[in-house]
Amino acid sequence: MTEHLTFLKMETELGQSQLFGQEYEHLLSRNLGNTHPGLHSELNDLFNNILCEHVGLTDFQKAMLFNLLFAFSEIREKIDPSRLSPFQYYTNEDDELVFFRKTHKGVIHIVINPEDCIAYSYIGVDKKRILKFYHNHNQEEFEGLAYKFFI
Repeated sequence: MTEHLTFLKMETELGQSQLFGQEYEHLLSRNLGNTHPGLHSELNDLFNNILCEHVGLTDFQKAMLFNLLFAFSEIREKIDPSRLSPFQYYTNEDDELVFFRKTHKGVIHIVINPEDCIAYSYIGVDKKRILKFYHNHNQEEFEGLAYKFFI
């Protein structure tokens, strides 16, 4: 799966090149083999939508977004895909990228700060509250964060 997301990153960077974007078109349209049906295009669309809608994202936020989408794709192969939806995203007044999901158990947020931090927030209907900050940014951390977001 890592190779598919690496390709996704390359596709985004090369496809946006004003000088060479058309030259790489044949590379970008190749078949990715045995990926989950629609997974690559869904991630590609989501990644591109977020980048286009929120043009002020920092390099840190883009990198963390990429890692988060990778974690989403990894757990999608392990749990029921219908649990991966719906969720929304937006930027708040502090230029933080926020993923938001409301469930019957409560409200869940993943917040990607512009500079150095990712936060997980849960506010349960039973008034239970969880707030956790992530600073290591390793893949295991993102996978755990993704599971928490969708459970």
